[in-house]
Amino acid sequence: NFGPIGGGTELIVYDVAADRYRQIVRSRFEIAPMGLSPGGTWAVYLESDEFPETPPARLPPAQVMAVSTDGQRIWELYGVYDADDVFNSVFGWLSESTLLVERSGPCNLEPLHLELLHIDLNTGAATHLFDTHSYAAFDPETETILLEELPRGPCSEGNEGVRLVRMSAAEGWHPQTVSLPADWGDNWAISQIEWHPELGQFSVRVSGDLGGSPLRLITLDPDGTI
Repeated sequence: NFGPIGGGTELIVYDVAADRYRQIVRSRFEIAPMGLSPGGTWAVYLESDEFPETPPARLPPAQVMAVSTDGQRIWELYGVYDADDVFNSVFGWLSESTLLVERSGPCNLEPLHLELLHIDLNTGAATHLFDTHSYAAFDPETETILLEELPRGPCSEGNEGVRLVRMSAAEGWHPQTVSLPADWGDNWAISQIEWHPELGQFSVRVSGDLGGSPLRLITLDPDGTI
């Protein structure tokens, strides 16, 4: 939770076992929660200067940060200079102290993610994993990500330069192209990617290049096997 307190904000967690609220961080600037780790030991949030013309000014104007819920450790993960245009969100947790963050921007009706980052809260390191992409899903058990790569630059149409990409921690997050059946040709567009833990598989919904009803639904193992 967050709220204004005398010109600043505070980040509060609710301890279910103890039935009480607890403040874990307080700031002169605006705080927007991004996520809580699965075991509740870390909170990730965006701290931003909502009134940069009024002192005190914050540099950088916004920053993605993390704080342990016991209040003992705090990390300044990376600066944000485009908070008005780009939305920073937790894509998912790989463990209690490692997570994936996406930086997203508006693009018609489809998701547009400008960057995928790996965050290690043991060291406070933020590592760039991938550039512009759209639909994405991940398997936390094998630490595998499946995503649709997009061409760099402004919003694009069609599937030119688009590919299905798989990355895993075991392979150093090296992007690998997942080949779709050759007889599909170029008249296709990915319209959804999901991870199904009950199946242990990803699903990819593939539509006609101009949209409309889905043409195919394929499933993939974490190793990329269709």
